[in-house]
Amino acid sequence: MKKSLFLLLVVVSFLAFGQSEDSNKNFQTKEVTAMAVFPGCENFSPTSQKTELMSCMSNKLREKLTEKLGNFSNIMEDFNVNTANCGISFVIDKKGKIRNIKLLENKKNNYIDLLLGIGAEESFKQFSKQLPPIKPTKSDQQEVNLVFVLPVTFYIDYLEKPIPHSKLDFTEIVVYTLKSTDKLFEIRIDNQTKAYKVYEIFKKNLRC
Repeated sequence: MKKSLFLLLVVVSFLAFGQSEDSNKNFQTKEVTAMAVFPGCENFSPTSQKTELMSCMSNKLREKLTEKLGNFSNIMEDFNVNTANCGISFVIDKKGKIRNIKLLENKKNNYIDLLLGIGAEESFKQFSKQLPPIKPTKSDQQEVNLVFVLPVTFYIDYLEKPIPHSKLDFTEIVVYTLKSTDKLFEIRIDNQTKAYKVYEIFKKNLRC
């Protein structure tokens, strides 16, 4: 059966804060005079082709995340879900380095979206360390920080009867697994109270 996996990646600017004279201000795209230039996007003008540069960076990041998260389709198959969404924010600083990578709050409280978000955040942190420097953003000839929100959507189109996200809400998530000689424990966090709970999984004849 033919399978396909789509990673839709759109880069949009985030709200800026601070005063214009503050060197630590995070700018948004409409405030800058020259857009950041991602490696491989040098054919576009930083001053007159901001949209094209954002699209080019989106495509480059899509390739990286697809490489890192290609197996996420297997998880979606297991849950019989065809769509997963999350949002990642990050900053391109004045030296052209990506920093402050953060998973945005999962307001839908959906388990599949949360799993994608955790994987996307960790994958982004890993491959961002190997990226060559990005040509930084400029405002009035000064190099500045630029902050983005990165919406990420995974979609698979071959499930016959996918179930809606509303049926995948969760109450607990496993954060650690602990093993002794003959026992296995799971440490879970309650989604509502944020309290930790301990569950003993096996008492004897443990084989891992």
